[in-house]
Amino acid sequence: MEQEKYVLTGVSNDTCPTRIMLAALAGKWKMLLIYHLFNGRQRPGELERLLPEARRQVLMQQLKELESDGLICKKIYAQVPPKVEYSLTEMGASLEPIFRQMYAWGLTNASQIRANQGRPAFESNCHEGQ
Repeated sequence: MEQEKYVLTGVSNDTCPTRIMLAALAGKWKMLLIYHLFNGRQRPGELERLLPEARRQVLMQQLKELESDGLICKKIYAQVPPKVEYSLTEMGASLEPIFRQMYAWGLTNASQIRANQGRPAFESNCHEGQ
């Protein structure tokens, strides 16, 4: 029997780096929020305009979670009315090369994914690994 490629010895589900990263990015809008913050600080209303299909309450919750995980920071200006801006932390900004790779992968595979959507999977599409 072959040894698995992606086994981290001594790593549990609670300490698996991949699971931790996926949990931090899980959420319908989190990755798109991060993507838009690569362009710099954004006010909540700007983010809502960039993601018009998202409900405000869901966006605010996901921004709060991203802030709690240390990927973004929220700056509140002491003025009336209060002004709020979100930006990436250093850790959040470090995701940019990964997002660029995902974008490139999407460019390469988007048409095939669209063509396959709603069709049954066939064994011939399976990749056995190397």
